[in-house]
Amino acid sequence: MANANAEGDAEPMSDPHVSLDAVLVPLNRARGLPSPFYVDPRMAEAERRRVFFDQWAGIGFGKDIPAVGEAMPIDFMGAPLLAVRAEDGVRVFENVCRHRGMTLVKAKTKIRAAICCPCHAWCYDLNGRLLSTPLIGGPGINSHPDVDRTTLGLTRVRCFVWHDVIFVNLSGTAPPFDVVHADLMARWREFDTPLYAGTPGILLLAVRALQLEAGGGELPSRRSEFGSRHHDAILRDGPR
Repeated sequence: MANANAEGDAEPMSDPHVSLDAVLVPLNRARGLPSPFYVDPRMAEAERRRVFFDQWAGIGFGKDIPAVGEAMPIDFMGAPLLAVRAEDGVRVFENVCRHRGMTLVKAKTKIRAAICCPCHAWCYDLNGRLLSTPLIGGPGINSHPDVDRTTLGLTRVRCFVWHDVIFVNLSGTAPPFDVVHADLMARWREFDTPLYAGTPGILLLAVRALQLEAGGGELPSRRSEFGSRHHDAILRDGPR
């Protein structure tokens, strides 16, 4: 999207009547942004695209679709998305059928067999692959030579799950999440092992329990004192 597609469509920052000269000076002399940046709908659209669509943005949590087959529709700033738990992790698609553009899933649900469009019953699997096109060739005919199912799967959206937060990049142009946020991920690496959820956490607690039962010393850990107390509380009272 260009800064100015037509007369009157220029983004505020490219409008010759909106100057940033008073903003881009040393802090002790700088002023706030001109009022159009707060009230002009063109600015809102520019931020929507540049900040949320062109970059990685969090849209939900993996815990909300914990089991394979669970699906959750998300309206992300006007973009209809569908988060699905597949066999090998979370997938995010545009929540739109490739046939007539109908909304596929309107409320959080468990997909029993396939993601099925309520309009003409086109069906997709959890990886977005188009499985069936009922009556596409006429009564009793579920295929057509001009309809290539391999090219009509759900439109997939780039996603990355980190610490259970589902991040997406709608434009598809951002660098990989683990490259852009490599420093942040490195700082938080010690928290990659869950406290009690999942196999690594269970193993950690099992070792801790054996040590306590045997009267052994403290479990070596990089976690804080709070983390150690949290482990002890889980062993005593169970996860909450």
